[in-house]
Amino acid sequence: TQCARLAEDLSLAQVCVGDLLRATDDPVVRETIAAGAIVPGEVTMGLLARELRQLAGDDAVRGILIDGFPRAMDQALMYEELMP
Repeated sequence: TQCARLAEDLSLAQVCVGDLLRATDDPVVRETIAAGAIVPGEVTMGLLARELRQLAGDDAVRGILIDGFPRAMDQALMYEELMP
């Protein structure tokens, strides 16, 4: 993807929200994805926030590109509220 290329070219970490969602064992997430719907913003934001906090603690990470987020306005608003 373009995000992966940019991350590599700029030496940034990349977080692919779709990969985070597909990797979870949460049945609600799996059912939502199978139905082709957007996963609830609270769930997506929780997974993303955890991943970003983990990367923020890594001194080798100089920046982060987020791929596939936000997918809806509620996700964008939650991000603005929860992330400094």
